[in-house]
Amino acid sequence: GSAKSVTFLHKDPFENIYVVLRGTKRFTLLPPTDAAFVPVRTYASAQFEWCDEGGGDGDDGDDDDDSQVHSGGTCPRRRLLRLRRARHDERVPWTPLDPTAATTAAEGGSSGDGDEEVVAAQRRVTAVTVDVHAGRALY
Repeated sequence: GSAKSVTFLHKDPFENIYVVLRGTKRFTLLPPTDAAFVPVRTYASAQFEWCDEGGGDGDDGDDDDDSQVHSGGTCPRRRLLRLRRARHDERVPWTPLDPTAATTAAEGGSSGDGDEEVVAAQRRVTAVTVDVHAGRALY
């Protein structure tokens, strides 16, 4: 993906091998022993969909990474993604913890979140940043 690509904090239920073919991928890892400090909450299920006033899929055919997220009910222009809540009452477990802010909080900086539970968790976790370069793998 591009430099804008971000994968939110998650826990994989199995082992992975991540191989970088081109460029660099930065990982922020938490040791398994820190799982007890990570707050988990439930949020309404939702999915992203393309906004398109013209009736198509919203993809104009070019490969430029100019997509943006729009939170309103109507889409002001093409190439925007809209977050649409699921039509059912399903809730999913997720964490509000930002592991990149955890490093800042551990160093005495501000986490940017006023939630006391999240701020405390960000001070407790031991985030490690790893850069994996082209031709390398992370296991």
